[in-house]
Amino acid sequence: MELSPQSRRTVRPPDGNLLRAPLPANSAEAAAASSWTPGGNFRAYASKSGLSTLLKLARESTKGRHKACPYRSLRGEVEAQMDRVYLNWHDVEELITKVVMQLNTPYDALLLITRGGIVPGGMIAEALKMKDVLTAAVVFQSGPGVRAEMSWPRFQQFPADALLNGKKVLIVDNIWDRGRTIVTVKSRVQGSGATAETAVLHWKQRQNLFENEKPDYYAELTEDWVYYPWQRIDDSDDLVSLRPPTPELS
Repeated sequence: MELSPQSRRTVRPPDGNLLRAPLPANSAEAAAASSWTPGGNFRAYASKSGLSTLLKLARESTKGRHKACPYRSLRGEVEAQMDRVYLNWHDVEELITKVVMQLNTPYDALLLITRGGIVPGGMIAEALKMKDVLTAAVVFQSGPGVRAEMSWPRFQQFPADALLNGKKVLIVDNIWDRGRTIVTVKSRVQGSGATAETAVLHWKQRQNLFENEKPDYYAELTEDWVYYPWQRIDDSDDLVSLRPPTPELS
């Protein structure tokens, strides 16, 4: 799908339109929506409770706050012109709700990929009233003659098989770019005997390396360089030198 600059932030997944028609009064979904509980039909609940209207008002109130500027990617072979898009917390809440409204609940556990999946995963856990929240950390090592883009993934942290075996697990990250991290995590979750689904806020469809893999749930398509409100805007973490310990005062 070719995305124009005007449409980049408004493209939605096929079943991800936030502004839904009212549910029929006699529908089973309307009955379920009247008293949503964890594991229930959140989509019906959100539609009936007017959450979509509130999010529409929030979106209107934040129009014009996002200013994009030309940005040249520094990531190896990715030389295409990209835009920087800065999101605020209103945007994140809207994206989270759009994901939650699609989910095939209930889940036995959430698995958050560090670091990008920590905040959105926590918000999803809060929305679903879930307490069984796990984390996974994957690194792609680089060094002399080895580029991180080509290295083999290595787990720094992953839950024990006993915490996953036989469970339905939702894997959460902020963005599906090339897909290597989340596909690696999904494969190991399935290898632990669990059923795995994936959810992200953004999917960079044209960057995806896996022909037969894509997120099960996502809020928006994008090809922009997205900055989330929990990130450092200057992205200079690697430039910060470690300071020596402060000597104790006698």
